[in-house]
Amino acid sequence: MRRAQSGDHQAYGVLLTQLRPVLMAFVSRRVSAVSEREDIVQEIMMGIHNASHTYNTERPFKPWLFAIAQFKLMDYLRKHYKNRQFSDIDVDTIQESLSSNVTEEDMSR
Repeated sequence: MRRAQSGDHQAYGVLLTQLRPVLMAFVSRRVSAVSEREDIVQEIMMGIHNASHTYNTERPFKPWLFAIAQFKLMDYLRKHYKNRQFSDIDVDTIQESLSSNVTEEDMSR
C-alpha cells in the first residue's frame, strides 16, 4: 500500500490481487451463503480503493484493512436483513415438540 500511495500502479494491482483470497477467507468465516461472498468481497475491495488515500503509512496495514472489511461486511448484512420478515417463535409450540425428559431418551436417536 505504501508503494501504491506513492504512485506505483503495478504494486497496487499486486496488492489487490493478493488481498482477494485473504478477504474471501475473512468473509467465508462470517457468511455461510456462498452466493453472497463474492459480492461482499467486491464491496470491501471498493471500500479499500475509495479509502486508500486515508491509509497512514506509518501505521500497520492489517488493522486498517480489516476495519474497512468489518465495516463493509456489517453494512452489507444490515442492508440484507433490513427488509426481511422474521416470524415470531411460539415457545409453547417448541416446548410441545421437545420430549419431556431428554435424559431418559433412547440414545439411538
